[in-house]
Amino acid sequence: MSPDSVRTLARHDPNRVLFGREVQAIHCVGVGGMGVAPLAIYLAGLGFRVTGQDDALPEDVARQLARAGVDIGEMPGDCDLVAYSSAISPQHPAWRAAEARGVPRVRRGELLAEVVRDRKLVAVCGSHGKTTTTSMLITAIRASGFPAGYVLGGLFADDTPPAAAGENEWVVAEIDESDGTIERFSPEITLIVNLDWDHPDHYRRLADLERTFAELCARTRQAVLVSDACALSGRLVAGSAKVATFGRAGDFGAVLEEETSVGLRLKLHGRFSISEALVHARGEFNATNATAALAALQTMGGR
Repeated sequence: MSPDSVRTLARHDPNRVLFGREVQAIHCVGVGGMGVAPLAIYLAGLGFRVTGQDDALPEDVARQLARAGVDIGEMPGDCDLVAYSSAISPQHPAWRAAEARGVPRVRRGELLAEVVRDRKLVAVCGSHGKTTTTSMLITAIRASGFPAGYVLGGLFADDTPPAAAGENEWVVAEIDESDGTIERFSPEITLIVNLDWDHPDHYRRLADLERTFAELCARTRQAVLVSDACALSGRLVAGSAKVATFGRAGDFGAVLEEETSVGLRLKLHGRFSISEALVHARGEFNATNATAALAALQTMGGR
C-alpha cells in the first residue's frame, strides 16, 4: 500500500456517503458519555465537521473534545446526521428538534459500524474487561509505532486522546453488545474477552446472546481470539479454523511470572513472537487482559 493510499484511508472524503446520503456535518447528542465522546473525536479526525451537546459535560471530556475540534452547543442548521447515545430518550429536546427538521438519527454503534466498514476492524467485545483490554491494545499499538486508528470506550489515565483516525487501514474499537448494534459489525479480527449472560433487558435468553456472538464470529474475516478459560466463548467457536485462544494454556500463552510495584511481568509462549512482556497493571485478571491485547497486536501484524 502506497503512502498516498494510506493517507486516503485515514482521511474523510468530504463527499462521503453514510447511510445512503452525503454527510459532512454530524451532531452528537450525549457527547459527554464514554461511548459518544470518543466516536465524536474519531469522526473529527476523519475530517467530518462535528458538534455535540450533553446535559452534563465532564471537564476532562470537554478538554478532549475541544482539542479535537468538536464544538459544543445546539444542533447547527447545516447538520446532516445526528448520532446519539442509547441513553437518549426520543423525548429529549435534541431528538425532537432533529425529528422536526427531518435530520436522520442513528445510534452510536450504528454510526461507528458505518464509518469503519471499509477499514480492517479489530472488534474488542465481551462481558468484563473490554475497556481495559482495548486501552492495553491501543497502548501497545502506539508503543510499537503501528499507526492504526482506534476508538476507546473511555478515557486514558493520562492525556492520551480516547480516539484517533490512524494512518493505515486498521482500526481498533471497543464494541458494545448491550443495544444490539453489535450486529452491524463485520470485523477483520474479533477479540472476545469473556462472555456471561449480560444485558438481560436486551437478550432475554442466554441463547439470544450466544447467537449474536456466534454470528459476529461468522462475519469475522481473519481471526477470532477467545479466552482459554471461558467455556461459553469456546463453545460458540468450536470447530472454526479462524479461532485462536489466549490465556495460561492458550495458543497465545502467558504466565504471570512476577508482580512488582512497577507492574506485571509475563512470560509468553505458544504463538507469541516475543518471550516476555512488562505490563503496567496489577492482578491476574489484568494479566489475562494484557495477554489478549498482545495476541491481537501480533495477529494484526503490529509486532
